[in-house]
Formats: sequence, C-alpha cells, structure tokens
Amino acid sequence: MKRNFYKSLLMLMVSFISISCKNDIEIKPVLETYISGFVLEINKSDYVVSPQIDSNGTISNTMLVSVKQPSVEGIVKRLDFTDSKFRANVNVGDVVRFTDNKAEITISNGVITEIITIEMNFNPPPVLYVVNSGDGYKLDIEKSAKLHSITYDDSYEGYIDLSNNSWNNIGIVLADGSLYYDCNGGLNSGVSYGEFVLIEKKSPETGYYPCDGPWGDWTTNASNDLITSPGIWKVDFDLKTKRLLMLETQFAISGDAVKDNGIMTYNHEDCKWCIDTFLSVGSFRFTTIPVNSGDPSLVYGLSDGISPIVENGLDIPVEVSGKYKIELDLNNSFYNYEIIKLN
Repeated sequence: MKRNFYKSLLMLMVSFISISCKNDIEIKPVLETYISGFVLEINKSDYVVSPQIDSNGTISNTMLVSVKQPSVEGIVKRLDFTDSKFRANVNVGDVVRFTDNKAEITISNGVITEIITIEMNFNPPPVLYVVNSGDGYKLDIEKSAKLHSITYDDSYEGYIDLSNNSWNNIGIVLADGSLYYDCNGGLNSGVSYGEFVLIEKKSPETGYYPCDGPWGDWTTNASNDLITSPGIWKVDFDLKTKRLLMLETQFAISGDAVKDNGIMTYNHEDCKWCIDTFLSVGSFRFTTIPVNSGDPSLVYGLSDGISPIVENGLDIPVEVSGKYKIELDLNNSFYNYEIIKLN
C-alpha cells in the first residue's frame, strides 16, 4: 500500500515537472520558479520563505514566512536562484521591511521583472482571561476580557472595562483554564492605582473560577471633573512573579495641535476611546489624565513596530487644520488608532 502511494506521488511529480518544462517552452516562465533558496532572520531566528501555489495550480508571486513572533523587519540570510541571470533588489545582509505583515522585493533577469510579496504568518500573542464576580466568575473565551503578551513571554497587559463591576472581585485565568490567580485583598474606596501579588490556584474544572479578590471601587472618579469615562483599567500581570498592577485610565489627546482639553469618551460597544475635535497644524499624542494626584501617567505615540502606537512613541502629525474624528483602540493585542478628517 505504501509502495503504491509513493509510486503515485512520483508520477504526479514527474507530470508536474513535464508540464512546467512544456510551459517554459510555450509561454514566459513563471519568475518565482527561479528562487532556489530564501531565508530571513526574524527576531534572531532563521526562517525559510516558501513559495505558494495559487488557485490555478501555478506558483504564485506571493511567498510565505511563518514565524513564532512577528516583526516589522527581517534580514536576508540567503537568496539563491536556479539561473545566475536573475538578481534581486536586496542582497544577503539587507533588511526587508514589513508593513501590515507584508513585504515586497523585486526580481529581474534584465528582461522580465516581477514583484514578489512576502506574507508573514504568525501565532497570535498568548492571552490570559479576566473573570469577575459580576459574571459569576464564568470563563467565556469569547466575551471575557483578555490580557496579551506581545513579547511572547511572562509579561501580560491589557485594558479591561469594569464600569459595570464596581466592588466586584476579579481574577486571572490561564488560556487553557488549568490554573488561575487571585488574592484576598483590594483597593480602598476612591483609590485608582494599586499593586497586588496573586496566588496560583488549580482550576475547579467547572468553567467557573471563584476569586477572593482583588476588589475595588472600579468606577471611582475621585471627584475629578476631568474623568468622563470611569471604570477602564490598565492591567499588567507578570506570570512569573505573580505581580499585578492596576491603574484606572482616562484618555485624552494632547499636543500643539490640540486647542481644547482633548478629553476622550469611552465607547462601551466597540471598546474604543473617541473624540471629535478641531485640530490645528502640529502634532498630538494620547495621554492619560490621572484620576488621583500621584497616579502614573501613560503616553502613547507612533511606532515603527508591530503595534502602530506604543508607550512613549513619536508625535502623531496633523498637516491640515480642521475637525477630526479620532479613535484609540486598546482592545486588541497590538494597540492602534484612527484619525478621520470630518471637514
């Protein structure tokens, strides 16, 4: 049975080679077939860039590189051709830049020139889930808030909406549901920043994870009139040390392009911070307004990394004055924003 399988496979390969040779004679050769070896170094690991077959059964001008952790650049470690006449616009040691997980290189033999698209495929960042007593401590992987590790290690962070959960207990659950973390403690009334060391517990294997805490006045505004959307908390959790940091956030935009107070409002439906405002020529960044004096402040700006915006990133330019709609999306693994000119 195995012999017949390999015999069939060999016949199929011979047929494919015969058809390819025939096509080489009758039509222009497919340029990508001349790549005999392509390796990129991404995040200090080497990955083979593989050709793909399109829906017509021919070799596509799109190649795939599957990586453990995404990056916006790769270093060419190897790029070989079966025909020495072909050249690329990159050489060994050059950097290939990815935008929206795609990069392009150009290959030519002096007569034929084509653009090769390299698509980066990767596993999404690891996640932890947040459960709370308001939902009966039920783990719902579709609805439960998530913390993400964009560094693919023990450091997790995320923004969770606790606006309907004031004084409820919360807890952290591993993605596979086998373990969870809580503590017997909480934040005093009006407190908007705190640190805890959580305790690891085994899953009760019921789909529910009863937690002793942390608890807190999750929707406090501390009598601060600038807090228009209380209850949105930044959560940082170190899976190795079990250290949990929680900070209530109120986002705004600030910079020389901003003429008003720039305070944003949280949309609970799409989990985004939003503002419609007039901007002049200049720049801005996203900043938090401390709920209480002494709370840490966060600033997000432009990045050339996987996340379009990061902490302490660059200023976001405004080249034309006018009214704009601005949205800040902190609900996914890679933080993002959108700015739309309204007039």
